[in-house]
Amino acid sequence: MFLIRIPDDTVNRLTSIADSQGRSFNEYLAEILEQAVRAHELGCSLKETVDLYERTEVKKEAAEEVELIEEPSIEDMVERTLAKLKPKITESEEHRMLSTFLSQAS
Repeated sequence: MFLIRIPDDTVNRLTSIADSQGRSFNEYLAEILEQAVRAHELGCSLKETVDLYERTEVKKEAAEEVELIEEPSIEDMVERTLAKLKPKITESEEHRMLSTFLSQAS
């Protein structure tokens, strides 16, 4: 048996968590220490692991809150693309071009 000093408020919090899970304090503490060893064997600290999990959960919650944006239809995309590619010409220029084309076609 090994005795360690743990602050009273931490012991109280750990006891509450263990009780809420229907486990003994010793079982819960042993699992915590096993997970700390596991994190160390993976090359990171338990703090880094929990921090990563926390960031992942925050990002997941933020992603769930984002409203879905309706994507434009293919027709709309083609129309916008063509509008960007089509040269800006006035009606008189268009009329002149059409007249030239028709005179050459005849």
